[in-house]
Amino acid sequence: VGTKVLCAPFRHPSLIAKTGVTLDIISNGRFILGIGAGWYKREFEAFGFPFENRANRIKETVEIIKMLWTKSVVNYEGKYYRINKAESLPKPLQKPHPPIWIGAEGPRMLKLTAELGDGWIIANPTVESFRQRWSLIKEHAKNLGRTSEEIEAAYYVYASIAAKSETASKCAEEHILPWARGLTPNLSMEDLREICIVGDPDEWIRRIEDYVAAG
Repeated sequence: VGTKVLCAPFRHPSLIAKTGVTLDIISNGRFILGIGAGWYKREFEAFGFPFENRANRIKETVEIIKMLWTKSVVNYEGKYYRINKAESLPKPLQKPHPPIWIGAEGPRMLKLTAELGDGWIIANPTVESFRQRWSLIKEHAKNLGRTSEEIEAAYYVYASIAAKSETASKCAEEHILPWARGLTPNLSMEDLREICIVGDPDEWIRRIEDYVAAG
């Protein structure tokens, strides 16, 4: 049971921590917190949240959540958040705490993932883009005294499958391509196939194996 991914700047870290504990308990210890810094400036503006310094904010958020999940009393003095003699009960079932997967694409967030993440998740990358970013995370982790085995890599993808490849392509062209063009206006179906999984079961297997090989 997880979130892919929660926009950290929209919620106070203590609220995320309390909600996460609830989900961990009612799922009997199966909760994964997927969290990101956000990217869509218009959404920040619409709800009155600051768009600047998002990477720094999420760093403090993740640090506070981990402390609230593991410590009896928490004090934290950051630039964006301050916690004073805070108690957060109950504690999660998973020990030391539920896994925290960080949604990351850019250099600063990839480095933050290597520093604080139990997992990394990225949406709709090409195979090569996935490989390059995963290599950066592993390099940063090594420099920080961690190993890549401590971080689980995940891949989130829009996809279309059917018994015939042509049917899957038609479905993707109708339902996925318009959404993707909202972000990248001139995206073609050929481009879409590079970032999504579209086709019959054999094509799916080949594509999945490519991402497995990339990490």
